[in-house]
Amino acid sequence: MNKIYLTGRITKDIELKGNDNKFITNTIAVYMGKDKQENEITNFFDFKAFNYSANKLNAHATKGSKIAIEGVLKQDIWEDEGGKHTKTIIYAESIEILADTIKKNDTESEKKQVEPIDDLPW
Repeated sequence: MNKIYLTGRITKDIELKGNDNKFITNTIAVYMGKDKQENEITNFFDFKAFNYSANKLNAHATKGSKIAIEGVLKQDIWEDEGGKHTKTIIYAESIEILADTIKKNDTESEKKQVEPIDDLPW
């Protein structure tokens, strides 16, 4: 089984990319607690969201917004002058923007439309 569930905060402003198939790439910061020396531990995970999910995040979330994400882990593989590279990324199947972090300029009717969102490009 390949499934991951995380709650955390978006680390960068949303930048919608693509023409017909919209997508975003971003990072979620997940607070893990404190270690024995009382240092806070936060892990950072890259994720991609597509089409409806990407448009909703673009419209209603900003850097620092808290989200709940459900997705699958996938390895992106690419090659350049430096050789072959791989990176594990979360492909979002659904994302929920948690209500306390919706953009402040959204109207009440727009806030009510923010719901769990679900779509992958395959």
